[in-house]
Amino acid sequence: MKNVIYKFQITPITPFHIGNGEVHDPLNLIIKSNRAYFINQLEYVRYLIKHDKAELNSVLRRSDLKELHKYFTAAFNEDNNDCHYFSYAVRPEITANYQNKIENLKSEGFVRSFIRSQLNLQPYIPGSSLKGAIRTAILSHYQKSVPNFNPRYADSADRDNQATILGYWDSTKRRPEIPSDPFKFLKFADTPWSNDWLGIFEIGVVNPPVQNINRNNPYKNPLPAGARVKRDDALPVLMEIALSKLDRQLDSKLSISITDPHNIGLQKLFPKGHDNLTPMLEMIKEYYRVQLDKEVDVYNRLGETATKNYGIIKKMQTKLATNECMIKLGMGSGQNYCSYAVMNHNPKTRKLINHLPLGWMKLSFEL
Repeated sequence: MKNVIYKFQITPITPFHIGNGEVHDPLNLIIKSNRAYFINQLEYVRYLIKHDKAELNSVLRRSDLKELHKYFTAAFNEDNNDCHYFSYAVRPEITANYQNKIENLKSEGFVRSFIRSQLNLQPYIPGSSLKGAIRTAILSHYQKSVPNFNPRYADSADRDNQATILGYWDSTKRRPEIPSDPFKFLKFADTPWSNDWLGIFEIGVVNPPVQNINRNNPYKNPLPAGARVKRDDALPVLMEIALSKLDRQLDSKLSISITDPHNIGLQKLFPKGHDNLTPMLEMIKEYYRVQLDKEVDVYNRLGETATKNYGIIKKMQTKLATNECMIKLGMGSGQNYCSYAVMNHNPKTRKLINHLPLGWMKLSFEL
């Protein structure tokens, strides 16, 4: 067995969120004095028993979750470092928004949590997310060579179709031979992120204005030529966001285990040999160039700031070196995540932070 390792650097271009499916509430995340504190619950309860046992028992007897949330926040002492694992600054409007959610439990949840290691509570970029983003690009590239290819479905690849494209379909048994999936031989490392590089933001879920919404429907009043109608936006949500800055570059690696050099799928991933990553990077670049181009009309309809941001991302795409590619990860990428991803690049809404799309990042490989 031969292992080929490519070291690479991850540079986040825009903020991103990779969730773990959980929501922080005031029993494990307290926002106070414009800081968010990740609570050490056991130590905090010990502190309350020691310093405020009567009030704690009184709140518990009332069995009122909203009162318990309010009490946990009000009684929290920011100077007691034993009661929290870490903290980071938040903007005043986020503090106010969070307090409003404590008062109104029917509001849109609390804070959606960034994925974290269970051992040290450190956020990270999962290697599986990186692999999924690259797998989608490769599948889309080879989908075009499938007989009766329809460009309309270029981003869709179901389980059986993927097996056919990547050469692990067993025609005798008429099912995929999963162990022969070439992506089983690619291992992307999980990449740790710093808690200090997180923030809590209210994510705007926006509906771009619809152009010429009246499709010559005789039962509706006609709209003037070029008319634009603004649909109602969805309720904003609070979530932990990994913030992008130029100095927040992360080192990671791709390990390729070559147990069968004649594997058809591996030959498709590395058409010029396993020691040459350039063809794969070209496939990835082309795919995400097309996906960004699909969004140009949406950015233009969202206003001048969004259009400017689109231009910045597009310019970075055009200046990628041979050893670089750009991908889109996490929430807001327009992808339904599952073992076999089905793409949806035409959602009705877009998730933005200050007119910035979520999830764009650059990968720079040592070739």
